[in-house]
Amino acid sequence: MINKYIIDSLFTNKRSTLAVLYFLLLFYPVFSLCNDFTISLDSFRWIHLILAIFFLIAAFFEEFVFRYFLPELFGKSLIKLLVYSCIFSVAHTLNGGFSFSAFINTVIISILLYQMRYELGFQYAVLFHWLWNSIIAVAFGGVLSGVNVSKIIENYSSIFQALPEQSLYGVESDWLLTVSMLTTFLIIKLLQHYANNRGTY
Repeated sequence: MINKYIIDSLFTNKRSTLAVLYFLLLFYPVFSLCNDFTISLDSFRWIHLILAIFFLIAAFFEEFVFRYFLPELFGKSLIKLLVYSCIFSVAHTLNGGFSFSAFINTVIISILLYQMRYELGFQYAVLFHWLWNSIIAVAFGGVLSGVNVSKIIENYSSIFQALPEQSLYGVESDWLLTVSMLTTFLIIKLLQHYANNRGTY
């Protein structure tokens, strides 16, 4: 049984604890795509910086539209957030490589981003979204939401060595990602429930 003082201390600084738990999900694409952790500085080029900036702008735009504009305009009920998440998922799966798992995972990612938006702040949702895209597409040259970035840009090479075989939609269609996200969500809710009962949240 987990010592109650450990859990209480986790929520002494609620924002930091939640941020760590959410951002641990970023390790999923790292371990899914990476053959080794050796970085090659010779592989780093301006294209990586340009892509990182592009994905930052894209992440901000998507977060503003789906996590800020739509809820402020039409409401923030659970049903409406689920509808927004479905629209978010359809918009991404239209890129190609559609599968049921890709749709479900993108909906779950969207819901987690809503949680970050309201529990941590808009900037955390943007940061997570940007890091997720950058890790998959910039660092590993992987397939991101059905878009193979490395094949779009001529002579693009990733910083890390990525696995050669990926699904058409990329790691975001993996059922193991579904399990990882739901596990993270469950852990956070259990800790919040315990902390609420203890009066520490």
